[in-house]
Amino acid sequence: MSRRKKAHKREFVQDPKYKSVLITQFINNLLRKGKKRQAESMVYDAIEMAGTRTSQDGLTIFKKAVDNVKPTVEVKSRRVGGANYQVPVEVPSDRRTSLAIRWLITYAKERTEKAWRTSLQMNSSVHPRTKAARCARRSTRTRWRKRTRHS
Repeated sequence: MSRRKKAHKREFVQDPKYKSVLITQFINNLLRKGKKRQAESMVYDAIEMAGTRTSQDGLTIFKKAVDNVKPTVEVKSRRVGGANYQVPVEVPSDRRTSLAIRWLITYAKERTEKAWRTSLQMNSSVHPRTKAARCARRSTRTRWRKRTRHS
């Protein structure tokens, strides 16, 4: 553990088009090799495509997709009396959004569409019963072991 001062959290600037901090976080997670304009155009195109496909506002669809994938509980190991136990812990709100964004991006990259924008757009219209939401839930599911007594 560091003995220095605690690191200050930086405030995110709203993106110029939608005035949303969530989209700025998504763009910053998406960009590679410093190509921010390319990442912005990909996200903006995906949001517009999702909006035209569903005839709703693309920003609300994007926010709903991120909310659907956000985990509520995660499992951390605790050592009690020489044994490790998986203890469910509530996820802080900042970590919830960052995990959801990271999962959406990795799932979109795993899809096999030619254009990455279309896979991101298809991924952004996530519903609770789709594969991305199931993957997100599966990775935070609690697994309890039976306690066995050794003689």
